[in-house]
Amino acid sequence: MLLLSKTLVILILLFSVNLNLHAKLQAQAIEKFEQIYSFKSYNEAEAASDQLLFTMKSTKFGLITTSFQAYVKSFIVSGEVNNDNYQNISIAFPAKSIDTDVDARNEKMLDLCLEEKKYPTITVTIPGPLKLTTANYSNLDATILLRGKNRPFKISFEWKKENNNLIVSGKATLKLSELEIPDPSIAIAKVEDEININFKISLNLTSKL
Repeated sequence: MLLLSKTLVILILLFSVNLNLHAKLQAQAIEKFEQIYSFKSYNEAEAASDQLLFTMKSTKFGLITTSFQAYVKSFIVSGEVNNDNYQNISIAFPAKSIDTDVDARNEKMLDLCLEEKKYPTITVTIPGPLKLTTANYSNLDATILLRGKNRPFKISFEWKKENNNLIVSGKATLKLSELEIPDPSIAIAKVEDEININFKISLNLTSKL
């Protein structure tokens, strides 16, 4: 009976050691990453290979529909890498870094639509994981923190590896009404409700924090 008790104690201790070792190995496998993208102007952001942009449409006099782009001139991509899984991804940028290439439109967007002085930062969060070991595309849940509220949406991802870089592109569609953004339309031009988000970023696979 005493021998059996000692055996059980040893087994429990070994099991506990294995659990602790497994937890430590998992913690060691997770690495953090962060990359900063910055452009001096609308034209530089438009010409860059790494991009984050919003596209919208407006109709003038109910007849002529045109689209316009808003490029984000400064944004940070961060998250964690666990083996070939990217998780807890964050794309954060100052609202004032959004540029439509028209000063009057920028001013209205920042003051009326985004209330930039009250809510200076916009953050997109993707819990993931984005699994590089599976097919090179995926649809993931995401949230956007905008005007002080988190809103859920889905992002479609595609990716490929080039040398030491992971090239990730994605797209999503949001609506002004769902985000509770005031309608920026004016008398002669009606802005459509849909906002198309597109991005393409290059992540250096060798740069970790």
